[in-house]
Amino acid sequence: MGNLAKAFLAIGIAVVFAVFIAYGTHVFYEKPNNTCWQDINCGRLTAVCYGDDYVDKFGERPVPIPIRERSVPIPIGETEETRECVQKVMQSDEYKQCLDDQDRCNEEYKSMEYIHARNSFFVLAVIAIISIVAGFYFSYLEGIGSGILGGGVLLILWSLIYTSAFWETWNRYVKLFALFIVLVLLIFLGYKKLEKHSRKHH
Repeated sequence: MGNLAKAFLAIGIAVVFAVFIAYGTHVFYEKPNNTCWQDINCGRLTAVCYGDDYVDKFGERPVPIPIRERSVPIPIGETEETRECVQKVMQSDEYKQCLDDQDRCNEEYKSMEYIHARNSFFVLAVIAIISIVAGFYFSYLEGIGSGILGGGVLLILWSLIYTSAFWETWNRYVKLFALFIVLVLLIFLGYKKLEKHSRKHH
């Protein structure tokens, strides 16, 4: 097999391997969904201010007020009376409690998102490291070994993006040290394997 064919084989295996593991992680361990906006819809409290004609004209209910927004712009076609009604609802204890419930729900979601990112990071990192080591071990298979190794490297890079909710909480020096360790591991394994390979040919 020519060098060009081996190179394409290695690239193909690396990409497909990384995508397979990344997508498999997503399938079997899905990210939590933020449903706070639907479950705790504070916009329903202001819906009483809009008549049936207004709803029919636009084909839908007014857009719920975004979380943490304490003022509402006047939508096209809204009357001054409607705005006063909305402002009155927004000043009510019920509406303020709804906003607090939304904030609490979002905090709980962020906590679940962090836990998911943390667990996913360690799973992907372990698989990536095993892949890199296996790639060096099977380097005698040339294209295949290089592909597995490359897939492990791509997986590490992908894990930093996919688990950013966890990775971004690290101290910047800890991040730098972690990347340094990975780099040293790659250089060490590469050196030992290449040194071993060169000795066989001398």
